[in-house]
Amino acid sequence: MVRSFIRRPVRDRWRRRWLLAMTLEPNCWPKPAPTFSRALTPKALERTAVPTKEGVGRSMRALITRPRDDAERVALPLRERGIDIVFEPLLVIHVRGSDRRPFWRRDPLKSDLAKAQGLIFSSANGVRAFAAASKERRLPVYAVGDLTARVAREVGFTQVHSAEGDVVALGEMIRRLAQPSRGPLVHAAGSKVAGDLPGALAPAGFEIRRHVLYEALPARALSPETVRAFQAGTLDAVLLFSPRTAATFATLVRDAGLTGVLSKVTVYALSPAVAQALGDLSFHAVRVAAEPTQESLLAALDADRAPSPPPPSLIRNRPSMGDSRS
Repeated sequence: MVRSFIRRPVRDRWRRRWLLAMTLEPNCWPKPAPTFSRALTPKALERTAVPTKEGVGRSMRALITRPRDDAERVALPLRERGIDIVFEPLLVIHVRGSDRRPFWRRDPLKSDLAKAQGLIFSSANGVRAFAAASKERRLPVYAVGDLTARVAREVGFTQVHSAEGDVVALGEMIRRLAQPSRGPLVHAAGSKVAGDLPGALAPAGFEIRRHVLYEALPARALSPETVRAFQAGTLDAVLLFSPRTAATFATLVRDAGLTGVLSKVTVYALSPAVAQALGDLSFHAVRVAAEPTQESLLAALDADRAPSPPPPSLIRNRPSMGDSRS
């Protein structure tokens, strides 16, 4: 009886519309139930891994501690070397959104960019945060390293200079390529920065205008998967790229009660400052890259995996706590 009140052309029209919507919108269809794979125990991992020259019946496993946006750039060359990857981001990046200000109130970043002669990026996260906050891409860029310079080119900058080092090398490059008379330099930075770049450049007459565009929040705990891997002895290497990440790693390792299971773990640190931030934790070894670049850090890892003893020019041992280099 109810259907008799609806005219057949109208009913057919709505039926056709429903069928068309279900065809064009796949999300409308019921989703299949997720499938779950059983987690492999350490013994199962050893059975399924391909024997390598490490000689333990499984592939080498490395812990990558970089934020999500940068972790894959480290993972790719490691996978090419046949190394298994465990991701454990120890810093979570939060980009600060633009303030909701009245249209008559000026934007400080936009005002400084109008007078600036160039941009300073001391991290790849600074590049991403700036790209989200501004459309400016014409100014020259002074980047701390090759990764930061690569990200700057990816977001649209064309005049990019890389210091291929740390903050000290960045300051030296700016003094060599820029002129104080051309205007201030805008530093797109996080809430916490390493080194004192304005203090290093002030004697040369440079004016640095720093804008905090993001903040890096430390992780509160290691993931259960990482804790189990340390306890099972299936993690061979940890890669650390900043003093703050190393300090966070040391804190979380102590909080998880893992200080007694690190005797088989080798840490690869990007600089002496990174190695010093580990404090008094005891590892199998702590290697410091000869230069503060990812390529140099991977060269240290390759030297340890080589069958012959590594040449001393490729790696340095862990520096003493009194080492003041950064």
